[in-house]
Amino acid sequence: MNTTKINKLLKALPSDVVAQFGKTLKPKTAIQRLFMYLNNPKKDLFDTDKMSRYVFQKQRANPSKSLQNEGYKLYEELEQWLIQQELKADELTQNQLLSKALKRYKATDAYFKTLQKREELIEAQTHRDMWYHLDWMRLAHEQYFDSTKDFGSAEAAENFAEIKHHFDEFCTLGQLVYLMEQHSRHTIFKSPKIWKESKKYAVNANQKPLVQLYNLLLNINQNNDNELYKYSFLPTLEKYINELSPEDRSTLINLQLNYIIRRIRAGDMDFINERYKAYRIALDKGYLEHDRSLYTGHFLNAVITAAVLEEFEWCEQLILSASDRLKGEVENTVRLAWAFFHFYKKDINKTRQLLDEITFENINYRLRKRSLNAQYHYEFFRMDEEKDTEPLMYFLNAYEQFIGREKKRISDDICEANINFINLLKKMVNQPHRSKKILTDTLQNTEKQLIAKIWLWTLVEE
Repeated sequence: MNTTKINKLLKALPSDVVAQFGKTLKPKTAIQRLFMYLNNPKKDLFDTDKMSRYVFQKQRANPSKSLQNEGYKLYEELEQWLIQQELKADELTQNQLLSKALKRYKATDAYFKTLQKREELIEAQTHRDMWYHLDWMRLAHEQYFDSTKDFGSAEAAENFAEIKHHFDEFCTLGQLVYLMEQHSRHTIFKSPKIWKESKKYAVNANQKPLVQLYNLLLNINQNNDNELYKYSFLPTLEKYINELSPEDRSTLINLQLNYIIRRIRAGDMDFINERYKAYRIALDKGYLEHDRSLYTGHFLNAVITAAVLEEFEWCEQLILSASDRLKGEVENTVRLAWAFFHFYKKDINKTRQLLDEITFENINYRLRKRSLNAQYHYEFFRMDEEKDTEPLMYFLNAYEQFIGREKKRISDDICEANINFINLLKKMVNQPHRSKKILTDTLQNTEKQLIAKIWLWTLVEE
């Protein structure tokens, strides 16, 4: 009976793990009450009438069969949950790969269904970031394992040689990208010990182009080496970019853009031109979309970058192509893009008109609209000869209240970056004679989360 199996599992698992699983069950349902009953140290597994009354809250004609049905559901829930917990730790993926070669681990049908679902989720991403890409690469290596073969044969020896070759390359790539990404997001990940180990994973000059490019990016990110970026990485990328797979190409360009935006946030404004060049090449050649739609964030970032540099002709062409390249809330995205376009052309009235027409459902793009609205209000304040602070402060307070209301739907980092932006503008308005120093000091603090840094640096330069 499933209740006996569940009882054995609950006894074998640590109490904190059992408690975590219990929280995932929908309250006041039969399987949740069955779980509570089985998790009670005073339970009686042999008194089906008592168990039935507790689980169903009333007497059942055939309590044994009813309990069996609910027990099956609970066992399935527990099995799936345990699999998901192992997948989160990424141990089950490794076990499954090894099991096919060494026959150590007997994977269940439920595990394979979960793994398949995971792979489908990875493939379904409209914008696959580096971590999804690495998961996809790891899963791709399953093809080299086959537990049905005789592992003493010459065929098996060839198979293992293939495994070693691909795993050595994969581990090198994975380590390089992990170290590099960890460094590029240093505000989130801080692990000094791992940097001392990075030399173990250095690659030879004759490695494949993809490994060379990742290795260059790692060194560039570790040392903020702009010279290495301009004179080694860019020529190598240009030389090999058309030989790379679409996924590798997209991942490298994303990592390239991460480095560029970090330099801009640190005040290296020469990199705005680098960002424009990178976006122009990637978007003109379709490198960031290949078999999927263009990520809305990339589209808006490219529009802003081009508009800041007054590359209005290319910017306009990009916006006009949006309906063919984007998915989701395209109409609102296009309005927001035009609003940024007119904002940087100093057409404040047109910016305001477009902002009033935008009604995003996506919370992150509603924040984008609010941040541009704050920029618009600040520019309007600067143009006002009387310097009336009331409209701007009223809007900033409303902006802050909006974040407070929607806090559960916004990540902590984005909340912090927006609140810091609001507080910075308030401080600059309240102390206009010190505004430039306040702005410069804040921007030079590269550890501080802050949105709209390109626009804020343009204020410093003015």
